[in-house]
Amino acid sequence: MQVIEPSFSILSLQGNIDDKFVESIGRVCYKSEHNITKSSASKFIKMLTERNHLAMIEHGVITLSVPQKLYTFIKQKNPKFFQMNEYKGIKDKQYIITGNLRAWKEFYEEYKQVINIIQVLSKHSSVFTFTKSQPINKDIKIVNTNMLHNFLQVDHIFVTVKFISNRGFSHELVRHRIASFAQESTRYCNYNKDKFGSQLTLIKPYWWNTSSLFAKIIWSFVSKCSEWGYKFLSKTLPPQAARGILINDLTTEIVITASLKEWVTIFKLRAAKEAHPDMQKLMYPLQKILIDKFPFLKDY
Repeated sequence: MQVIEPSFSILSLQGNIDDKFVESIGRVCYKSEHNITKSSASKFIKMLTERNHLAMIEHGVITLSVPQKLYTFIKQKNPKFFQMNEYKGIKDKQYIITGNLRAWKEFYEEYKQVINIIQVLSKHSSVFTFTKSQPINKDIKIVNTNMLHNFLQVDHIFVTVKFISNRGFSHELVRHRIASFAQESTRYCNYNKDKFGSQLTLIKPYWWNTSSLFAKIIWSFVSKCSEWGYKFLSKTLPPQAARGILINDLTTEIVITASLKEWVTIFKLRAAKEAHPDMQKLMYPLQKILIDKFPFLKDY
């Protein structure tokens, strides 16, 4: 058994639909990052789509500038998971749509009229494939969201962060909407295997340095019993059965992709003085980093 500190890392500060980016997030669930190769991304994404494991491709987000007619058609369908805005550009009115790969895939399955958009996406993502080369509509362009006005950035910039914390932390985090998540799965991860050091990894309790020796002994004893029990059960049972004996302080990796607007909501709840100390420990420094990067967030 080993005990580590919680941590986080920012994976992307704007939308990204690159195959390798999506693969790196999807493999968090299985802890199969060691299987990443130069050519593995497209195969992995194909596997995800064939198994209908589409939550992973939600982390691929892109912003497009489209013609007015196409924008109007999409807006009339009242899509749930697109962020749409029209605004006055330098020369003409601009129409932009931000959506993730799953949203575009499911919208296209119902409305083939957006094929021109899908053709553009297919040049950047293996989620979409065409047997024949298709001409690209030059009126559909990928937007650099960093160049948008602040009032648009808050809706159209999506930030992806990976947290390493305990299961209690992740249970609170996944309550936020609208956001996309990828989490290390105790259904598939067998912590009795060599790649996990044949041991459990736990997050150090926030109270460790301020509590009594007795409290530390109790926590350590229960944690060790959990590990012993898991090792015994996993010899004859699959991980999804053995996991019932795991404790809440078990380490988990969880990736979240959300718009800046949603991150503001997250910080209001999880970086508040009433928030759980495990949340505060990670959300305080993350909030500072994002405000330093996007100062206008102070106004929200």
